[in-house]
Amino acid sequence: QRGLALRASLLVEALLQLPDYKLEGRFLGGMLASGEGNHAKAAEYYKAILADDPSQTRVRLELGREMLAMGHTASADKQFAIAQRDDDLPDDVARTIRSIRDVIRSNRAWRFDVDFGIAPDSNINNATAADTVSINWGGTTLPLTLDPSAKAHSGTGQTASISECVRMPVSK
Repeated sequence: QRGLALRASLLVEALLQLPDYKLEGRFLGGMLASGEGNHAKAAEYYKAILADDPSQTRVRLELGREMLAMGHTASADKQFAIAQRDDDLPDDVARTIRSIRDVIRSNRAWRFDVDFGIAPDSNINNATAADTVSINWGGTTLPLTLDPSAKAHSGTGQTASISECVRMPVSK
């Protein structure tokens, strides 16, 4: 096992010396370092590739994985978000990225969400559909005719919501 890792690292060093195979050398170096549990070194290899060519989605996914392994969830989420923008991602990979990002976001200690929207509504002013309202006064019932602005109107309504979540530990 140790001899195989030594030969692999020699191969990586040889590839890094050849300008035409620098990307392959860095990628294999990152994979080797990751396999050895050296996530920081693997991340450095992947960052070097992305510095030369930021369009390398596979490398970005590997960098995100290394960031997660090191506990840098915000950096991992950033890498996954950039990778998610690639239009050529297979559906299963895109689904996996969304799932990972959902898990990262759900584990944040603090969250603030703002949502806006336009929605069809059958009663946008929350009014009554009645034309009159009866008021009981003692033993007498007084029917009152509603103003047209108090009657139900349909159309398009706006919706908005703001929420905040703070996750606090109860114990270790």
